[in-house]
Amino acid sequence: MKKLYKTLDTIPIWNFDKVLTENDIRYLLKLKDYEKLPKIGPLTQVKLLRAYTDLMNAYQKGTNKILISKRRCLRAISNLVIEISRTSKNSEKIKTASLLLRGLMIDLSKEEFINNVDWLETHEQKSLLTHIKIELRKYKTQKEKLDNLKTYTIYEQVARIESVLGIKIDMYNCNVEQYQAYINEANNKQQQ
Repeated sequence: MKKLYKTLDTIPIWNFDKVLTENDIRYLLKLKDYEKLPKIGPLTQVKLLRAYTDLMNAYQKGTNKILISKRRCLRAISNLVIEISRTSKNSEKIKTASLLLRGLMIDLSKEEFINNVDWLETHEQKSLLTHIKIELRKYKTQKEKLDNLKTYTIYEQVARIESVLGIKIDMYNCNVEQYQAYINEANNKQQQ
């Protein structure tokens, strides 16, 4: 059995990128040369699939600003629905607010759901809506950053990070965890 990369702190970013872009789990194998990838048997394939699943779970559990931002939006929306249900006496307004906010939960890009807000009755409800709008803006900003990043190859991403941080990154030896730290540091430097 060939050795394979099983954790984010061991797999080089080059291999991780190849797994994602080429959709080929054989890049999880620890090889000297990736010019010609070996054929793999069923047992190796199962082990590679397990390693891939574990890697992706660990990767997605990391600091994912989009998911965090989305959760904050959904929490803010839920708080407004609860507040309206708790304070409003008008069942039609409760129903309208619930439907509009549920629609927004399903698709956070549908801001028109919260443009007509005559169903808001209290200062607290209006304040919660403002909080939702702020969280939506943050979410959209994070989503745009990710969409822009997806248009770059791994080579372009590394070049950008190298220029921002003034360091040289070896894609064949830099693991995914370290690369994520570089991305976070580059983003922090650009925000300053």
